[in-house]
Order: sequence, then C-alpha cells, then structure tokens
Amino acid sequence: MYSIKNYFLISFLFFSFNSFSQVTTPKKQIELIAGQSVHGSGDSRGLSFSVEYSKYFKKKLNCSASIGGTIHDGFFPVFYEYPTGVQNDGSIKYTTAGLQVLTHFGYNFLKSTKSELLFRLGSVLRYQ
Repeated sequence: MYSIKNYFLISFLFFSFNSFSQVTTPKKQIELIAGQSVHGSGDSRGLSFSVEYSKYFKKKLNCSASIGGTIHDGFFPVFYEYPTGVQNDGSIKYTTAGLQVLTHFGYNFLKSTKSELLFRLGSVLRYQ
C-alpha cells in the first residue's frame, strides 16, 4: 500500500500542476474525481468516484450537479474446527456500495484569474 508520504507527494504534484494549468477560471467546467475512500469507522477501505458539472450563472453565483459513488469491501475472519479435527473457514465477506446525486448552489467570495474561494450549500440523495 501507499504510505502517507506518497499521498502528500502525489497531492503536491497534482496541486502544482493544477494551479498553473489555466490562465483564467472557466464559466463552465466538468470535473472527474476518483480516489481512495474510507467507510464507517475506517476498517473498510474502498474506491470513490464522481463526475461534476459546474456553471456560473451570475458573476459570483454558480450551481453544480454531480453523480458519483463508492464501493468498499472487506471480511471478518471466522475459523472453526469440526469435532473430527478438520478446520473450516467461515469468514464473512461483504461489499458495500452506494450511488449518489448532489446539487449545490455556491457564492464566490474571492475569484482571481487562477483560483477561487467558494461557499457551497446543497443536497445529497444517496442509495446504498
């Protein structure tokens, strides 16, 4: 598995590349997001993914909609032995997945040619 140092290095490189990749912030944009996710108390790791569309309809107001999901899997080890001495694996294996739709309305506090500071409020509809 990756260590925390590797995640910071990858994040720094992505942030550096992303910071200088555009001259101006767009009025419309599509984001593809994927990464590692932790479910519940942290004992089940998985994958998170989403696609988001965002559009400014006023100078400082925008709206966005996204669809995404998560999938996690794991197991609880359970071993038992028959009276004859044969050991059996009765481990419980599970998968948890969910699909979600999000909508946001946002207000842009600070917008420059390369960055923006945005407050968004929205709703989530999730099926798991």
